[in-house]
Amino acid sequence: MFAYIAAAAAFLAACSDPDEKTGGGGIDTTTDFIAAEEKGGYDIHFKPPSGWFGDPVPYYAEGKFYIYYLHDWRTIYPAFLHPWHLATSADAATWKYEGEVLPVGKSDEQDAALCTGGIVRNRETGRYHMFYAGHRQSNAVYPAQAVLQAVSSDLTNWIKDKSFYLAVSGSGYNRDDFRDPHVYWDEEIGLYRMLVTAQFNGRAAVAQYTSPDLYHWEMKEPFYTDSSVSIYECVDVFKEGEFWYMVYSNVNDRRVHYKYSRSQDGPWTTPEHSSFDGIAYYAGKTATDGNVRYLFGWCPTRIGDGAPDQWGGSMVTHRIIQNEDGTLSVDIPGVQDKRLSVPRENPVVGKSGSVNITGETYSLGADAQVLFPRLSDATKITARIEADASSGFGFRFAASEGADESYRVMIEPGSSSAAMYLERDGSDTKQTEIYVPVSPTGTYDITLVIEKSVAVMYINGQRAFTNRMNRMYRNPWAIVTGPGSGAVFADVKVFN
Repeated sequence: MFAYIAAAAAFLAACSDPDEKTGGGGIDTTTDFIAAEEKGGYDIHFKPPSGWFGDPVPYYAEGKFYIYYLHDWRTIYPAFLHPWHLATSADAATWKYEGEVLPVGKSDEQDAALCTGGIVRNRETGRYHMFYAGHRQSNAVYPAQAVLQAVSSDLTNWIKDKSFYLAVSGSGYNRDDFRDPHVYWDEEIGLYRMLVTAQFNGRAAVAQYTSPDLYHWEMKEPFYTDSSVSIYECVDVFKEGEFWYMVYSNVNDRRVHYKYSRSQDGPWTTPEHSSFDGIAYYAGKTATDGNVRYLFGWCPTRIGDGAPDQWGGSMVTHRIIQNEDGTLSVDIPGVQDKRLSVPRENPVVGKSGSVNITGETYSLGADAQVLFPRLSDATKITARIEADASSGFGFRFAASEGADESYRVMIEPGSSSAAMYLERDGSDTKQTEIYVPVSPTGTYDITLVIEKSVAVMYINGQRAFTNRMNRMYRNPWAIVTGPGSGAVFADVKVFN
């Protein structure tokens, strides 16, 4: 990849040529690096005006999505405490921040810190019940985690039910790992079912309870166990058509996975490629408006590019697609696609290597690139790319003159993958990657949804690849190729 970095240097030099700056009409065609500071909230990839977003609890009622989440203040008090805050939307594309709905308890109470959970409507009373995990601050007090409850008549104003307390008691369970309750009405047995993140005999377990009234719970055999993983977090179980699905976050590989079955009692099938996204997407749970099921998760922040992910960030929403064989895929939500539909002028502001341009089609040889103007706050980029299995191709961000680092998000058919690379100080380091099936036709339809430092790439309506790239905001971007025979980027378009 060092040949690529050398080409990038030549590219930046070419960007200073006035003949390459073909833009007009108010488009900024300069290529110098801007260190833009992110302020305030995000809209499409929701982030509150202050603080950060983590572990969503999605619920749909009366024409509106309610996304409860663990709010990470960071600078106000220890982030670990995580009160529940709320964002709402009528379309899963435009979000309204509603503020805090469930505060943390006192320092000596079970809910001194809050974990995630679930919402269910009581079939008899019509009231809503919020089940959440409370985590004690003192490690000397056990159990560390227990399931608690709050009740509401309007999904906004919640009252804690101080009389409710559920701690794991079965033989073989670790009493300090008991969190993320997911509750739903089970039509098959005529009872409410609660699934809880747990550890059973040293392995990952989904503990299981049933109840007739949401207050009295009877423990059952584990819903699922896995000896290869230490914990399944944020479990979500739902039925779609003939299949049941279990979505969970694997604490070991930091990815959101799923299993499917024709019965919620199993046996469960794990698809060969069971993750929905990469390591910059976590704690995904689902909700449906009756027509579309969405997967809500979060993209972490970082103190610096290449540094470990932090807890909390921005919400990222995928549309779930059920395939005929029962497997699942993810794609851009149609409401996001429609919202970002105003065409933006997209002039070429620089190029290097072998490049032939005809309208909105760009034919690139090996190690070539074409530079475009700066990204605005919320942008959609689409392209249809043709390439053979020998060629790597994709996009470069923070492609600015004077930038101390930049990034490439590349599709690499030769390894059936997409990868994000960090370019810094003459080195080119792979940060993360996902599986991408090789297109039998050699064609890849790409949609990118970018807001500030979060970019989500959708590939052939099947795969999602989310990344956080801090220097991307307000800087130019490029289409690029690596070694090989090159690629053709057709219908390259930008929308706001």
